Amino acid sequence: MADDDVLSPDPILELGTAYFASRALMSAVELDLFTALAEGPAGLEEIRERLGLHRRAAGDFLEALTALGMLERTGDDRYRNSALAARYLDRGRPSYVGGFAELSGTALFPAWTRLTEGLRSGEPQVEQPKDGDFFARTYQDPGRVRRFLSSMDAVNGRLAEELARCVDWSRY
Repeated sequence: MADDDVLSPDPILELGTAYFASRALMSAVELDLFTALAEGPAGLEEIRERLGLHRRAAGDFLEALTALGMLERTGDDRYRNSALAARYLDRGRPSYVGGFAELSGTALFPAWTRLTEGLRSGEPQVEQPKDGDFFARTYQDPGRVRRFLSSMDAVNGRLAEELARCVDWSRY
């Protein structure tokens, strides 16, 4: 059998479009979709109106999130959070990790879109404040502080749970 018969380009094509899924998740978090659905299942029109979505793409967007396992469709064509989204993407829950998706959408994703430029120039591709001090700018805006800390908690909370489980803290 020739190599052409065995090798499939599918992994390359999947990798080349992997950002479709991540961007859909980031947008859903930015729109606060999962927190809105924490109140209960809702139909397409209700979601569209609640979140201010245009007719053209709203249905496809919800179907994409359903295919990604973030939403489920009920028998009466309403959408609800999957168990995973309900636990981790409802802003009202202490287990919320959507802050990292927010940071990814606003800061990390744009930087990655300029990766080729950064590889050629050696220049940082993360947007820098004019004064060069990310933290000074962040701390001037309480909303920005909350978003930044939420993104850090999303990552560090999991690490803290693992440390608590694995380390004998009895001496401390």
